[in-house]
Amino acid sequence: VAPAAGTLKASVDPALLSGGVRVTTAACVNAEPVAEFLLSWILRWNKRLDAFERGYRAARAGFDFGLRASDGFGNYESIVGVISASHVGRALIRHLQHFEIECFLYDPYIGEDAARSLGARKVALRELLEASDVVSLNAPLLPETERMIGAPQFAAMKDGALFLNTARGRVVDQAAMEAALKGGRISAVLDVTDPEPLPSDSPLWDMENVWITPHVAGSLGREIHRMTDWCVSEIERFCRGAALLSEIGAAEWERAA
Repeated sequence: VAPAAGTLKASVDPALLSGGVRVTTAACVNAEPVAEFLLSWILRWNKRLDAFERGYRAARAGFDFGLRASDGFGNYESIVGVISASHVGRALIRHLQHFEIECFLYDPYIGEDAARSLGARKVALRELLEASDVVSLNAPLLPETERMIGAPQFAAMKDGALFLNTARGRVVDQAAMEAALKGGRISAVLDVTDPEPLPSDSPLWDMENVWITPHVAGSLGREIHRMTDWCVSEIERFCRGAALLSEIGAAEWERAA
């Protein structure tokens, strides 16, 4: 079974694994457009392009930026916090290596050496939240990750930081997030929410510091061909008797997306 999708659990019964059926996943290649989506927001946010565009549009003339190097914006030497070394987290870390951006990683399942080999510095969650200019949530929805980001975590984020969620809405305490964003101290880009879609009366729709997209970070358009090509290549490997590159067995099922 080779689903061309970013998640298995919506379409695959784990009983197949115990029945001897081989299961592979395209999640590793679906991670690429998600990481690109995240990178685009990180680079724009650190550069303060949205604020500049709004200010320039409002002034319609000479625009006093009113910013200095000491104000702490720009991509150079900024810090991006990645929560979870998932497929998306690893792809994002890899993309960030092309920029002079420091990457903090929180993931209790990998050690310091493994994080360093990815190009990140392993830190505790609170340290990541307090230090990061941008926080990217990339954890799968599991019993232990449900509502893992709540009021204490949002309170720990630094003033002016951006929170990115392309994982799952239920990894976040929705009410706590709404309360944290209401004052404008931090901002958010939400490609996923809880519930999804948001009700029409959600306060998030009217917050100027919140950008909501309709679960489009993953593969769309031409990007779907990448997942199809990957699944076909896995089937070809199976037919040759070669090892599958992204097989999910019983041991990996619980932590799979």
